[in-house]
Amino acid sequence: MAFTGEKKREWQREYLKKYVQEHPDRITKYHRTAALERARKSGYLPAKRTIAKYEITSAELEQLASCLVQSARANEEYTERTTTLVA
Repeated sequence: MAFTGEKKREWQREYLKKYVQEHPDRITKYHRTAALERARKSGYLPAKRTIAKYEITSAELEQLASCLVQSARANEEYTERTTTLVA
């Protein structure tokens, strides 16, 4: 049986609501992983509230900070090389 339009959206909402209720640990793990990945991509450490909510350890924060520092250094070196070529 194929759903279309509003019936399909309603079915999807109900399915998602049921999934979230049945698998709260998976949802939390997904959001935790997404928060760490977002921090890595944005170049900023997660907020204190995020760290507390997802129980991010100091070891994970140190690893994230070292990745951010390496990325900043690589960007700085790239900028220096490109400005030298332009000048």
